[in-house]
Order: sequence, then C-alpha cells, then structure tokens
Amino acid sequence: MTNKLNVYLLGKKTGVLTEDGQARLIFRYEPDVKQALSVRMPVRDDEYPHTYTYPFFENLMPEGRPLEIIANKLRISENNPFSI
Repeated sequence: MTNKLNVYLLGKKTGVLTEDGQARLIFRYEPDVKQALSVRMPVRDDEYPHTYTYPFFENLMPEGRPLEIIANKLRISENNPFSI
C-alpha cells in the first residue's frame, strides 16, 4: 500500500511525500517549484530516495516528551515521521 502527502512551503504546494509498503519515504518536487526544502535536497526532476527523504522529515518532528504525547494520542510509533 502506498500513502501520499502533499508538502507545502510558504503556502505553496512544493511536492509529494510518498510512503511505500515497506515504510520507505520518497519525495518528489512539483514541476514548477523554484525554492528547495533543504540545501541537501535541491529542486530537481528526479525523486529523492529514502536515504535523503527520511532524515529530512524526521528532523522536522519534535523530540522527547512532546513526541511521546503526539504518538500516544495518535496511537502511532514515535519512529514514523510520515504518520506524525
């Protein structure tokens, strides 16, 4: 099963984050985007594989007790940045 989330930067759709059936994350920029989410992930036509995507989105999550609270409330793993 594949899950998808639209990713926005400054109110504009920047790309799509996809989680495949093995919980691996893939990110692809929208064709007309000019501003990158990260210097490590500059705008390009090709998708970014899990090795780039997972660390970026994981670092957007809170840490410690706030992360525990969110994960418990949503009944999901703390190690799942896609769901959080």
